[in-house]
Formats: sequence, C-alpha cells, structure tokens
Amino acid sequence: MEKRLNINGLEVLLKRKNIKNIYLRVTSPDCRVKVSAPYYVSYEFIETFVKKKFNWIIREIEKINSKKLKFVNGEFINLKGEKFKMLVKHSNKPRIEKNGKEIIFYFPDSYNYDKKIKFLDKWLKKDMEKEVKILIDKWENITKIKLNEVKIRKMRTKWGVCNIVKKKITLNLELIKKPLICLEYVIVHEFVHFFEKRHNQNFYKKLSDFFPHWREAERLIKC
Repeated sequence: MEKRLNINGLEVLLKRKNIKNIYLRVTSPDCRVKVSAPYYVSYEFIETFVKKKFNWIIREIEKINSKKLKFVNGEFINLKGEKFKMLVKHSNKPRIEKNGKEIIFYFPDSYNYDKKIKFLDKWLKKDMEKEVKILIDKWENITKIKLNEVKIRKMRTKWGVCNIVKKKITLNLELIKKPLICLEYVIVHEFVHFFEKRHNQNFYKKLSDFFPHWREAERLIKC
C-alpha cells in the first residue's frame, strides 16, 4: 500500500518493499513522484533523501510536461514513426481525421484536456489494433503458438508483457507512435518468451533467429 507524504509542498507516494536501497522516480504522463524504500528506513531519512533530489524532480516534471500535447494548431504528433501537424477545430461531435501529413482534431468546447486525451487514445488504439492483428497472425503462424488474448493499454515502464500460462500478450499503446518495426519487435520479443522465460543467451539467440534486425528496432524505440 502506498502512503502519501508532503515534502516541500510536493506530494510523494511512498511504498515500502523488501529491498536494500531507496528508489525515486517521476512517472509519465501524470508527473507523480514515487519512492520505494526498505521497511527499516525512517520517514526522516526518506524526507532528507527526497529534498536532496528536489531539483532533479522539478527538472523531470518540466521535461514530462514539455512533451505533453497541448492540442493547439501547429503542434506535432507522432504516428507510426512519422510526424503529423495538428489542426484543432470546433465541432459538436468529436472526431479525428488524417489528411496527408496533417491530423485534424474536432472537439466540442466542453471537452477538457482529459476528455481530449481519452478520445485520442481511443482513436490510436483502434489504429493500432489493425496493425497488431496483422503482426499477431504472422507470428502465430511462424512460431506455431496460438495466443488466447492480446491487449493494448497504456503502460508506464514496459513496452510489452507476456503471460505464458494464459497465453496472453499486453502491448503498450505508445508503440503506435513508433516506427512499425518497433511494434513488430516487441511482439516477437514477447513470443520468444514462450521458448525462453529469461533474458539470457538462449533468449537472444532465438530472438536473433526470428528477428535479425531487433537491435535496430530497439534503438528506434528509445528515440
């Protein structure tokens, strides 16, 4: 269970774990400050630790906020590795259209930021589902592994997750913004886990056999 602390006016979510060191991170896109700490470390020590990192935390929050969409004309949005110019127009009914190198957003005046993001995510997910279906069909045929379920959702720290027992793969929605080779790489990566659970030598040999260009895809996914 997380405990909320107020340190220098900053809300910090603290989670106690069976670990040896303290870990601090700022999550995207919500800019939440999270600390994982051993059970034996005092609140005073944690407060001092966070205060020492305060300038770094502020820089991380500013960095995340600078990348957030503002839904203004002339802003750019990534889709399948390409940049599209954003146009925002008024409409009583929300919709999104792609026109050449432009993506046009139609929103009612009543739509706040959260509603716009939710509508955009729904549109992106629909587009990603089409690409995922093609790739899953391809790699089920190659690997001879039939999945029971494929999910797409936003994830903070992982591009993909594989549940071997349930034969289920979960993919990060953010992948639709990357070149399609990145989406295919993550899908193949998760399929390889059905042959080797750990990221060891056997895993990367199998990955290289299936997908020789995985290093290039891994480089692109970090851009």
